[in-house]
Amino acid sequence: MNKLFTLKLVKLSQATIAALLVISCLIFGFSESAKAQNGKLKITGTVVDNQGMGIIGASVKLKGTTTATSTDLNGKFSISVENAKSVIVISFIGFVTKEEVVGAKKVINVTLSEDAKLLNEIVVVGYGTVKRKDLTGSVSSVDIADLAKAPVKSFDDALAGRVAGVQVTSPDGMPGAAPTIVIRGANSVTQDNSPLYVIDGFAIENFNNNSLNPSDIESIDVLKDASSTAIYGARGANGVIMITTKKGTVGAPVVSYKGYYGIQSNTKKLALMDPYEFVRYQLDVDAIPSEGSSSYIIYDIYDATYNPAGTKTLENYKVAGIDWQDQIFRVAPMQSHDVSLRGGTKETKYSLTTSYLNQEGTLIASSFKRMQSRFTLDQVLNKKLKFGVNVNYSNIINPGTKISGERTTSDAFLISAWRYRPVSATGDVNELLNSAQDPSLIALSATNYQWNPVFTRNNETRDRNTSLITANANLDYTIIPDLKLRITGGINSSMFRYDQFNNSLSRLGSPLSTQGNGGPNGSITNTISNNFLNENTLTYNKVFNQKHTLNIVAGTTIGLNKVKTNGFGATLLPNENLGVNGLGQGTPQSIATTSTENTLASFLTRVNYNYKSKYLATASFRADGSSKFVGDNVWGYFPSGSVAYHFSEEDFLKNSKFISDAKIRSSYGVIGNNRVSDYASYALLGTGGSNSYSSNSIFLN
Repeated sequence: MNKLFTLKLVKLSQATIAALLVISCLIFGFSESAKAQNGKLKITGTVVDNQGMGIIGASVKLKGTTTATSTDLNGKFSISVENAKSVIVISFIGFVTKEEVVGAKKVINVTLSEDAKLLNEIVVVGYGTVKRKDLTGSVSSVDIADLAKAPVKSFDDALAGRVAGVQVTSPDGMPGAAPTIVIRGANSVTQDNSPLYVIDGFAIENFNNNSLNPSDIESIDVLKDASSTAIYGARGANGVIMITTKKGTVGAPVVSYKGYYGIQSNTKKLALMDPYEFVRYQLDVDAIPSEGSSSYIIYDIYDATYNPAGTKTLENYKVAGIDWQDQIFRVAPMQSHDVSLRGGTKETKYSLTTSYLNQEGTLIASSFKRMQSRFTLDQVLNKKLKFGVNVNYSNIINPGTKISGERTTSDAFLISAWRYRPVSATGDVNELLNSAQDPSLIALSATNYQWNPVFTRNNETRDRNTSLITANANLDYTIIPDLKLRITGGINSSMFRYDQFNNSLSRLGSPLSTQGNGGPNGSITNTISNNFLNENTLTYNKVFNQKHTLNIVAGTTIGLNKVKTNGFGATLLPNENLGVNGLGQGTPQSIATTSTENTLASFLTRVNYNYKSKYLATASFRADGSSKFVGDNVWGYFPSGSVAYHFSEEDFLKNSKFISDAKIRSSYGVIGNNRVSDYASYALLGTGGSNSYSSNSIFLN
């Protein structure tokens, strides 16, 4: 049986219609008002790729806020926004980031396009470059745009957490402190694990990262696996960090300025004992109350019947004391200024940059200053010959006692501040604030390490001054269109001066202290380091039938590293106001002079084969001869090989909705670590005691 539904149309008067409209507007307005009051606007949508497949895990963020979410297994998302003017940012690795204005939309569907630029990005590898999609080894790149957002003194401070497999550990918060960088874990138990740095093709061991202005960096690539680093042979075991700096550009001269000013402060303090807790602790650990606790004149806590007139009780110490952390920490400013000039023509490109950085430490008597300049020139001499030069100079002033690397507890500055007592037995805090040593323990100076941390900090001079210049030049000659010769030469030279001075108010310079030398003392140490490098390479690059690409590199390198150290010290200085300038008036002590050097000679070759970016193969070989080793160990040989199958380039996968880009690779390599001292392989010969002489092969004193 069928049922028939009918709908009656009722004719309403104009007054009735108007009334209904008013009621609807009131209801709608109340609803929108309630929504505005009760919560934000809710936006839903789907994120898909060019094939319409949902993207899992895409980031959906409300621009300018920390509000963010990610897409589910179907590419769907839901996010709350402030208002119709809000902008949501959708991003995913390998795709171009997209922004959408909310407006009147409640549902926003987004299609992300593949970032072809990322796949075709040029990556710097040893002695050459390659497209990212054609890599056969493990190479990671740093996003320089993100790196530039961090207000740091050097690039290594901002490197933490930005590259997989790269561990960056800061020793402390002191200005100028160099972080420890370890790539894919430590490779040596007893020797150095720091990576090799290659700055514009110039390989440098133990590079001073503070000498490089982060604003001058164009790209940073990290070579991580053995097949990638084997081209650097005996220096590649700890990984290689490739840094390319900015050069001149074609066009009219462009002057740019970048600067910032900021405030730094200590974000966290340790919870220390207040006067009441400290005195109570002294009473609890004091086995004989009449001795240790007598400084605070407290007896009645042990014997209520004994309470001499005027004797303090524990309750008397419920007062405000000294938190020495407030005395040694401060709010410190930091400022940076960069000015650059870039320009040129097709034949001549140049750049000139200069920068100034001043970072006061949050710990008193500490700071970091850097004055730096860089000049680059790229000149085309003729159709076959090109010339380039790159010079970087920096002067670094870094005063202040280091906090990390303390060898003994007595030298640990922060520990001395944490354990210094917060209250005086007399109740006068100025007694502690204005005394270099704990006044109640002066009689125990032979074993007393309780020195006022503020006096210690302000009366010890620890000044480090470094002048460093890195200069290299290259000559490129095109023998034939597919064969090029490159000759490079460079020097990395640094002069380091370390001034130490302890005046009469410091722990190591006070006549009352047995930890020092009986009075004001100091020393000056100078270290001069010169690293020379020459590299000569031939590069053959040829494409056959638009399918086969062959790249061959062969070359030789020669390196020389010299280090000289000299210094002297003096004690019992009669005029401490002169500081280290008055060392000549004191009693001479240590005089140190050392000189070391090492050389490195190398032969290298590498072959890259590429078939339509689908089948990739790389083989390399390097032979290193180092003066650090002897006998059969002078020469080391480092082969490597790697292959990759870029199977997403197959025709049957190019239009796949599931795979956008995929590659399988395998690699093998032999690498070495030459981070030992210059003469570690030789036996050491000593001359005995300082007052000894030999007679008939017998040492006499």
